[in-house]
Formats: sequence, structure tokens, C-alpha cells
Amino acid sequence: GGLDKEGQSSLGPVFNSLVGIRGGEEEAITRKYAPYDAIASTPPARRFVEAFVEARLFITDLDAQGNAVVSVAHEALLEHWPRIREWIAKNKENLRARARVSAAASRWMEEGKGRDFLLTAGKPLAEAEELVKAPGLELSGLERTFIEASVAKKRRLWWLKRAVVAALALLTVVAAGAALVASRQRDR
Repeated sequence: GGLDKEGQSSLGPVFNSLVGIRGGEEEAITRKYAPYDAIASTPPARRFVEAFVEARLFITDLDAQGNAVVSVAHEALLEHWPRIREWIAKNKENLRARARVSAAASRWMEEGKGRDFLLTAGKPLAEAEELVKAPGLELSGLERTFIEASVAKKRRLWWLKRAVVAALALLTVVAAGAALVASRQRDR
């Protein structure tokens, strides 16, 4: 409440990076670590993060590479703060989709970025493309690269299908022409 309107409007973008959904039999909302520079990339977001760190609702730490990371101090905040519970309920589908994309992107990376591990056309890729367009949702570099590679694969397959159809149509025309020529030759 002590933040200005711009600072308060950073709640969604900041929590998009700090909240995840763990799948399984019972879906659970979990906290995640996010790079400080990524979530505090604008002055309002920086004020938001700093206010929460100062209030001890967020914690800061260093990752394995020595970069500053931020996380929610305790998952109880995610369960008991009415405003964040409302935000989670409103954004649950995006959080689920992001969890799926993030897991798939990690697997793709582990498997050496093989084409077989990219998203397939249909619902998985459509969800990922919607995440890219979602306002206030910051995807990691790996997630963006993964989605872009999946979209490129979809485009390549589309062009390949069109080329096959065109080739079949051309072969049909050539075969019909050859049959016509052969028929005329036989008649002579």
C-alpha cells in the first residue's frame, strides 16, 4: 500500500517470475527464484521489489554464477495474502502453460536442442504462442528461444507440406499429359 500506482502495477510482472505451479496429482503453487535484473528491469518494478525485500517478504541471494536472484521469503505469502491469491486464480492458466513450456524447454536443452523435443503444432504450441503475447509475462531467454524454434519448425513443416502437395499436383499434370500423349500415339 505504500507504493505509488506504478509500483503497485508491477505486482503481476514481478510475481509472474516468482510464482510457479508444480504439477502432479495435487497441483501446488510454489515460489521460484528469478534473476534480480530481470524482474527489477523497470523503475516501478525495482521499487516494488525493493519494498518487498525491505519488508522481508522477498529474499535475495546469489545463484551458482554469482548473479543476484530474488524469491518470495515463504510460500505462506502466496497462500494467505488475498491480493496474490486473487492474482494467482486469475492467472492460473498462464502459470500452468508456462510450467509446461518451461519443463519442455529444459528437456529440449538437456537433449541437445534436438528438433524432436520441440513443441508440436496444436494446443502445446498455441499455448506457448499465447504466453509470448501475454501482457506482463516475462519469459526466460531459454523459453523464448524454445518457442521461437518450435514456431520455426511449424513453419518449415507447413512449407514442406505445401511443397509436397505442389509436387504431387505437378506429377498428376505430367502423368495426365503423358497418358494423353500415349493415347494419341496408340490411336495413330
